[in-house]
Amino acid sequence: MGYSHYFYKKELKHSNVSWNAFLKDVKKVACRFKLAIPKSVAFITDKEELIKGDIDIKIGDGMGEGLPPEFDEEHIWFNGVGDDSHETLHICKDDTEKLEGSMSDYYKDMWRCDKHIFGFTKTNRKPYDLLVTATLVLYKHHFKDKVEIRSDDGFDGFKEGLELVNSTLGYKIVKEDIYNPEE
Repeated sequence: MGYSHYFYKKELKHSNVSWNAFLKDVKKVACRFKLAIPKSVAFITDKEELIKGDIDIKIGDGMGEGLPPEFDEEHIWFNGVGDDSHETLHICKDDTEKLEGSMSDYYKDMWRCDKHIFGFTKTNRKPYDLLVTATLVLYKHHFKDKVEIRSDDGFDGFKEGLELVNSTLGYKIVKEDIYNPEE
């Protein structure tokens, strides 16, 4: 099966203000990792370069191919790199188009019956899991009751990500702020 983390988005479209605050924090945490950046940004050589963060874990695009991760006004999309990749973490600001695409019946039923959009990523405990859990902690922190997060390890699956967020951003987020198994 594999080791996974889950999120339940209880609104189809996040506000610009909340998304931008979330995005800003995710970028600050992500810069602690070794991030792939494109040649056009890496002025020194013709090779792909890495932002040399202090955490020795490579983060790349959602396909795990070592291209740049995407943290922008539309979505967050990243994975590990190469053998340290598994499944993508993809969080969209606006999921309304999911109600119109090829999987629209699936998403329409989910929204109508459960009033949420479901997402998950299976990291299989690979190193990039740390950024996945930190991102999900920030997702819950910024969107409060509009998002729920879960892990195959319960709250323990988020402990390291929570510690990283608090140490990087100076927050004092605690378990009760982000994880309630009763919800």
